[in-house]
Amino acid sequence: MKVLKVLNNNVVIAEHEEFEEVILTGKGIGFGKKTGDSVGEEKAEKFFILHGKEEQEQYKQLLNEVSEDFIACMNEAMSFVKEQYKFELNEHIHIGLTDHLFFAVRRLQQGMEIKNPFLHETELAYPKEYAAAEEIIEYLNRCVGVSLPKGEIGFVTLHLHSAVSNRSLSDVNKHTQLVSNLTEVIEKV
Repeated sequence: MKVLKVLNNNVVIAEHEEFEEVILTGKGIGFGKKTGDSVGEEKAEKFFILHGKEEQEQYKQLLNEVSEDFIACMNEAMSFVKEQYKFELNEHIHIGLTDHLFFAVRRLQQGMEIKNPFLHETELAYPKEYAAAEEIIEYLNRCVGVSLPKGEIGFVTLHLHSAVSNRSLSDVNKHTQLVSNLTEVIEKV
């Protein structure tokens, strides 16, 4: 594969024979590389195929805003979830969830409160994704040295379910709100 762009020492965008543009991550994979240099697939710890220019641009922008350490934590957490829970995840989760959690950590550090009024309903609707989300939050808390609130587990659950089901996050949110509304109506009867 040929390097198209070095994003940082641990992330490069490369030209792949079959998938066109791919993102390769791995310790030192971009160190000393320039556009046009070759890079072996075996050197990559992670290999992302982001379909479409829009997804590729979103990931590039995210890499400019988020620290390498945070990206590494998220990549490890996602690898663990894929292996442990046997999830087939839409690659877009690497953008959406990393972005969400990076800004959740930033809000927490700024003293902003994070609330999730649908936490219980989310846990009931998506128990496997909820269990995985708990592990992601626990890992991220240790990796980054923060203590994200329990409500964040619900938000991560929705991202996971969206990636597993290949449905948009807004559709998944609507479904969760509907379940909450139905539960409220049933409890009143």
